[in-house]
Amino acid sequence: MYLILTLASQDLLRAALIHGGSVILKLARPGDCSQAIHVHIDAECAEHRIRLRSTLADITGELTLDPHEAGFFNQAKIFIEDLANGRLDTGLPRPESESAHSPTATLGTDDERTLRTVCREGGSATLSSGTVVTVHASPHDSRRTAVAANGNRTHLARGSEQGVYLSLAEHIQQLAA
Repeated sequence: MYLILTLASQDLLRAALIHGGSVILKLARPGDCSQAIHVHIDAECAEHRIRLRSTLADITGELTLDPHEAGFFNQAKIFIEDLANGRLDTGLPRPESESAHSPTATLGTDDERTLRTVCREGGSATLSSGTVVTVHASPHDSRRTAVAANGNRTHLARGSEQGVYLSLAEHIQQLAA
């Protein structure tokens, strides 16, 4: 079953990417809205970056966008549709016990350096907490795709080198807690 954002949801997404905030978007099969699903979106907008967080049942994902880059809306749309259609095979299951205020561990200096290097150059590294980080970097594209895994908990991030680093650093502390 292939799901796409409805036209009304595309308008809501566009508004969220411009103004920020939380919205619930509807995805349905083309021509058949009877089997629709909903995805929760949080958009944090800053002058030079938009952080988009998506939650669909127990799958979450995060994407960092540059609002000055042509096609940033389409990148967000594709990301959400890929998440809903299972094409992001590294989606992150959220543990049932995880709450919005879960305890966090501290990212040590060595781990911070390692994480910055992996985000800059790409590759994999295992941090002292046991979290495995893999970052895909292409010499032809400044965007990064990264996965951090600790046990059965994972986090996916896409965006600029700095955006991916910030997303991973924040979530690695929660994964290791």
